[in-house]
Amino acid sequence: MISNEPRHWLNDAIARHARLTPAVAGLLKNVLNRHSIEYLSIHGRTKDFSSAEEKIRRKKYTNLKSQLTDLSAVRVITFLETQVNAISQLIRTPE
Repeated sequence: MISNEPRHWLNDAIARHARLTPAVAGLLKNVLNRHSIEYLSIHGRTKDFSSAEEKIRRKKYTNLKSQLTDLSAVRVITFLETQVNAISQLIRTPE
């Protein structure tokens, strides 16, 4: 079990990420559609508290803010590798 201060930070971070994840997934869908890049699916997830807590214990994290880097994820499933490259470039290059 993690102590109170990190516990509060983690609860707040998970709540923020839970709001952020669908927004990022939606934004990514819009960008790909605008650039006519086909994809099979886009979905996001936010790690729940018990999963995050388990990872913190298992990895022996001491600085959650810098070490816990995967509270949210958005996965894009494409048809072709060239689409992966095009999407990666769009994400890395601001419009």
